[in-house]
Amino acid sequence: MKNWIELTNAEYEKVWGKIYDELKFEPSISDFPSIKVPTPFITYDISSYFGEYEDLNAHDDLEEKALLVFQENISMDEYIYALDWQHECYWLNPHLEFPKKRIR
Repeated sequence: MKNWIELTNAEYEKVWGKIYDELKFEPSISDFPSIKVPTPFITYDISSYFGEYEDLNAHDDLEEKALLVFQENISMDEYIYALDWQHECYWLNPHLEFPKKRIR
């Protein structure tokens, strides 16, 4: 199976249409949160990972924990979305290997 499959234009439009409509998404780089989520919902503050001092071990730890959560909640043959409103979006299977590209 392949991993990190870029969404087609039709998939991209459909997914972001739902996000804008159902979650009332208002993109911002300073006003948070950018979405309205249904309750019950848990939010975790990970801002300390992105401050002036970036601990690379903390980044690795966060990535590792997030991947484990995805693997626990997604079956081996399922894909989830990897979305970024400013960049390309992908289908992703957390059980498959994928290269990590660090930009520092």
